Amino acid sequence: MNVASSHGFYFHHAHKTENYVLMCLWTDEKVADRLPAYPDHFVGTGGIMVNDKEEVLLIQEKRAT
Repeated sequence: MNVASSHGFYFHHAHKTENYVLMCLWTDEKVADRLPAYPDHFVGTGGIMVNDKEEVLLIQEKRAT
């Protein structure tokens, strides 16, 4: 048993080529753990802002594939 699991964390997934292991701990005792199983979809983020000079700032998340 590793240290994280002895504190209640559970194994979620690992990524061999990116060299990491993800362990999770759901801390809200009033709500069931809603963390999905290993992801089969991606959620993206982005934003756009227009200032008084009508200049546009566009923010786009880049995700690894």
